[in-house]
Amino acid sequence: MAEYANTLNLSSCKSINDIIDLCHKSLPEQYKSTPWKHPNLNHGIDLLANDEALNCYMSAYGEMHTNKCRAAMMNFPFKELVGSIEIVDWGCGQGIGSATILDILKQRELLKQVKRVTLIEPSQNALNRATCNIMKITDNCIQVDSINKYMPTSNCSSGNVLNPIGYRYANIIHVFSNILDVPQIDLASVAHYVASSHGRHFVLCIGPKNAASYRIEQFCSMFGEQKYFSKIDSVRYGRTQRTGHPYTCTTRCFVYDGSPLDMSRMSLFNDSGQEVFNDYDLQLQIQNKVYSHQKARVAYRLQNILSVDDIMYVDAVVNEVQIDFIIVRPNKGILLINLFEKNLNNCSLTEDNKEIVYNLDNKTYQSPIELINLCQTSIKDGIEELLMSTIENNRNFNLIKKVVVFTENNNEKVFGFFGNQMINYTHLFGNEFIFNKNVSDSLFQEIKFFYNNPSFDDVVKRRLAALISPSWHSYQEGRIGLEPKGAQKRL
Repeated sequence: MAEYANTLNLSSCKSINDIIDLCHKSLPEQYKSTPWKHPNLNHGIDLLANDEALNCYMSAYGEMHTNKCRAAMMNFPFKELVGSIEIVDWGCGQGIGSATILDILKQRELLKQVKRVTLIEPSQNALNRATCNIMKITDNCIQVDSINKYMPTSNCSSGNVLNPIGYRYANIIHVFSNILDVPQIDLASVAHYVASSHGRHFVLCIGPKNAASYRIEQFCSMFGEQKYFSKIDSVRYGRTQRTGHPYTCTTRCFVYDGSPLDMSRMSLFNDSGQEVFNDYDLQLQIQNKVYSHQKARVAYRLQNILSVDDIMYVDAVVNEVQIDFIIVRPNKGILLINLFEKNLNNCSLTEDNKEIVYNLDNKTYQSPIELINLCQTSIKDGIEELLMSTIENNRNFNLIKKVVVFTENNNEKVFGFFGNQMINYTHLFGNEFIFNKNVSDSLFQEIKFFYNNPSFDDVVKRRLAALISPSWHSYQEGRIGLEPKGAQKRL
């Protein structure tokens, strides 16, 4: 812990994003592309005991948490923050939630009103880090109270369980980031701790959209009919820039008006009995009906052939063109994979070969081959370095490989329908890709996706990541240097 504190104090970190980057850079190479796979993480729910696991958590989940907290604050009633502010971060982990709120208050020039941050966390290692993180980004100018206790649960001894908190200041911002969905927590007891008559309480409830999201609803219901300033239910809220992974978002945020708590309302929201999955689990995408079973099966096949530094994007959008899978292999290139999930026995190809008519409902779909060609062009045109390399040497256009998998038909039917197993440099695969592991395992060899190419460097990889996962636009961004001048100002 002392080593982390020294490293952080010597760094130039000014925000929680800087700290997440610092943690990522400290990771061993085998976890930099897949930090969520660290054996001690257990999907982010275990108490983390060592620096490597703590760094992996920040790299894997930090960006998700900060973006969800920013989403919760987009319509926050900042004008109501009159007087001193204190922040309570419940189950704070490494302080991602409270640090994000502090960043936002700083952007709004409200940081000077913050007098205290209370951090509650049962893991001493994570709590020590949270304390260091908050002190670093506030230049040690804010009182930090660290409480190494469990939140009220049914399975902890009374000596190690949190007691009610004494609030001191006029405005209390409560941060519940990825904690209310933990089934062991006694929501009623926590609600009693929040519902103090002292001060004005701003309650931020934030988490993933999964089978445990109902617990956020349960918790908020006890406070009566509150007016939410943030209410998000999204199964596709965003995508991490570093790992390229999609994530969900649930928010319920309100200003507590002092109404008496009503525990009976909790019964309005019940457990569905479904298994709870985290944002890195493909099963969550299936449960949320984002992926079909066939798409998930293809995703599993692809995951099994990725090397440690490969990155796979699912359902990526590049310049308004959506593609099912993009695999980025550093120093080798990009692989685009599209699926066609209609049965070709019920389809016919238009004369120009650009569209497929599904005869059962007479609907017309763009040919997946045409769509993947469009995505290839979109990537080339969207990344200047890649465009220039293809102009200099048109063989570099082969940096972008293309594959279409037809999930409902075998190779014989696919090749009979299109007349070839490769069209416009697009490789076609039938459902053997799903049912025959040998076919998927030999994909990279089949399409010759293993040659090194200096034209595909880190710059191109970062540009592609920025196209697929745009960065968050903060409140203050663009304020300086865009003032109207001359005729603009008069208008």
